[in-house]
Amino acid sequence: MTWAFLALLCPSALAGDPVAPAVDEIVGWYRDGLVLAEAARADDDGAPQATALGRMLAARRAAATDALSDALGADAADKGRLTQRFLAALEHDRDLLDGDRLALLDVVAALRVALQAGPRDRRHDALLGRVVADEAALIDLEARYREEAQALGAPGTRGLAGSRQRWDAYLAAVRADRSAEALLRAHADELAAAPTRGLRDNALELYGTSLPEGTFVLSFDDGPSAEHTPEILDILREHGVHAVFFELGDHVADRTARSSRPRRRR
Repeated sequence: MTWAFLALLCPSALAGDPVAPAVDEIVGWYRDGLVLAEAARADDDGAPQATALGRMLAARRAAATDALSDALGADAADKGRLTQRFLAALEHDRDLLDGDRLALLDVVAALRVALQAGPRDRRHDALLGRVVADEAALIDLEARYREEAQALGAPGTRGLAGSRQRWDAYLAAVRADRSAEALLRAHADELAAAPTRGLRDNALELYGTSLPEGTFVLSFDDGPSAEHTPEILDILREHGVHAVFFELGDHVADRTARSSRPRRRR
């Protein structure tokens, strides 16, 4: 993906710095997903639509994340100016709450991989050290938030500071900023064009409602990616565990295209 694709996702990216609007879009869809996930867990008539809309917006956030990751990866191999702006926003933007930064963890991880594959010089090494430190801080933040969420009964670094805000306080701030009802109203036309089927097993979808009682299912939404998929497969193979992998449509298309190319004989 290129800056042109990123501009389609975030039209304001053409005016001035393209990083800021992309970050705003990704964080916004992340916040939307949190309030919709809460609504989906509620046992009422609106839960299926909240689930459906959550999936739609999650797909858009994934596409925007890929676009920003690809653009920053290309920039890091060049002058690194946009990468510097992204890291400055990640580390110091006062409009970002601690929890908002978790929406950018995949972007940071992809940026680390791009820098590790790039040339080794003083500038790249400095950027890489900064990105590695930020990624470690985000992973630590995610782990602490997960512990807090479990306790509630619901689901020292360079540059990026540690968490100062509890997970429940972050969720309260997100709820005050938007509501599931408002999101469902705003996307009513899109939902009407893609009706849900009741979130029960059917000929096209498997939700697990027909599985035997006590069944435990492992599933991964991983792309797939060259960074994470091989490691996950090795762990599963080592322990003899079966799992379901969900693949993004554009990744499936890329893999199909590669597999259809004639192979050279050795």
